[in-house]
Amino acid sequence: LAFGAPLAALWSMAPLTARRLDGDVERERPLSERQRQMLLDVARKTLCFFTRTVTEATHHLPPDNLQLEPARGIAPRTSPTNIGMYLLACVSAMELGLWDADTAGRRIEKTVDTMESMATWNGHLFNWYDVRTLRPLNQRYVSSVDSGNLCACLLLCAQALRAWLAELDVAHRDLPERLDALGAAMDFRSLYDESVDLFYIGMDLENLSPGEAHYDLLASEARLTSFFCTSLMPSS
Repeated sequence: LAFGAPLAALWSMAPLTARRLDGDVERERPLSERQRQMLLDVARKTLCFFTRTVTEATHHLPPDNLQLEPARGIAPRTSPTNIGMYLLACVSAMELGLWDADTAGRRIEKTVDTMESMATWNGHLFNWYDVRTLRPLNQRYVSSVDSGNLCACLLLCAQALRAWLAELDVAHRDLPERLDALGAAMDFRSLYDESVDLFYIGMDLENLSPGEAHYDLLASEARLTSFFCTSLMPSS
């Protein structure tokens, strides 16, 4: 009873919490000039990181991580989520006026060129690739979380570029369709367990097995995958 009473008290407050969450949304407050400049400075520094690390030597793919302590530098590997974040950085730079549409389009196109040549499983990128050789790293694995993150980023970037088509060089006009195609190629049913209506954690390609673990909560790291795939798998 001593243990359960506090939990029962918290549970009894749920209707009040729900009522508050269901209330009017607070109106957006405009940023002050100081706040705006601070955020733009963060954006410039983030963009600078990508322009220095995403090069021809990395096949125009972003690094998975940079380790400062202990100092090991930039990891020569990439992952689907990081690729998606880099593509978002490119269109964000365009939206913020840090790059023009043609500059963003050129960088995105080089990354898309690479992605179209990479080995995949049912349209999904593997969890890790060596950026120098583009070979998947062992153990080969496809992550439901990473695939959902990347797919959402691909489609968002495609839509952003469509809004800027008039600014894009003619050679880059097919980029939105190419981004959409990469996203559409991902077969999320191969990562979904219909017997329990949940996503597997991923697929182990070394053993050709998804294992028995699932993502079972909306508030998990797979929530974007779940949210995104409701439109792809309406029957589930």
